[in-house]
Amino acid sequence: LNTETGLFFSTHEEGNGLKLEEAIFRKYICKKSAFIIDTWKRKFCSLSEATRKNIIKDGLVMNTTSGKYMRLKEAIEQKIVVRDVTKLTLIEILDFGLYQPYSGKMFVPGNDIEMTLSEAIDSHIIDHTKTIVKNQKSGRFISTLEALHLGDIDGVTGMYGNMNLLEARSRGYLLPIDAMVRKCINLLFNFFTFVKSYFF
Repeated sequence: LNTETGLFFSTHEEGNGLKLEEAIFRKYICKKSAFIIDTWKRKFCSLSEATRKNIIKDGLVMNTTSGKYMRLKEAIEQKIVVRDVTKLTLIEILDFGLYQPYSGKMFVPGNDIEMTLSEAIDSHIIDHTKTIVKNQKSGRFISTLEALHLGDIDGVTGMYGNMNLLEARSRGYLLPIDAMVRKCINLLFNFFTFVKSYFF
């Protein structure tokens, strides 16, 4: 597969090569060998689904947010095309619809299996360092692992107290770690602005 041209060359086919979508349709490329991220709908698509939806077309891949097609190489570099579903944040799991609120489990694309939050962290599907959780007793934000240890989040049922993680997120109990970093930077900026205006 030439990532510059999006053409697939096979010893079984004569000619100038097959376009990416043709190679997927003819099963030269396994539909589960990679995933396309629909950036607009925030979901993972199999190669065959992406072809059906014209996200893959003429050997190019669409950024569905901008509606623009790009070369396969560029799509790989921008992580629109990914080989494995790993190291996702808990927020991304929720945003991409991989969390099942009724069972509390995570659906893993490609494997077509569901696993508990603890299993998803142990198998590195979820990167626990990228999300912080509000401790129900102190009201302060703590790491995901600490939240699991203290029982704020149940790693088996996938619940935050008596609510599912989608509801917990909508109430601001789960935040990306960079949100807290931005908040700290803003607080420091406001503090120094106050000090400067007061003393100078």
